[in-house]
Amino acid sequence: MLNFRDQLYVGEDIHHQSRIIRNLKAGKRLLSTYVLATCEGPGQLEIYHNFFLTAPVYQAMEFDVVGIAGSYADALDLVLQITEECYASRGDANIKAYLGNKTS
Repeated sequence: MLNFRDQLYVGEDIHHQSRIIRNLKAGKRLLSTYVLATCEGPGQLEIYHNFFLTAPVYQAMEFDVVGIAGSYADALDLVLQITEECYASRGDANIKAYLGNKTS
């Protein structure tokens, strides 16, 4: 299940954000859409192509989606943006703590 934050990071390659989110929630496969989600384990962020999220093994899992991107390069740019904001705000790279403190 995909849980989208209210304040979602959106890549430059994304057009029609609300339609893409609606299609992702419906489990549709979108050719060029990547999802940024916080990690359950010790990592910070994970990047998933949305095709993977339609697989049965992932459908039972919960994902805290913090961003969507239109390409892998766009997703990497979002990770860089989030990391820079985190460092400027906190002085470290604890992205999960930074995102947890932001209003969702």
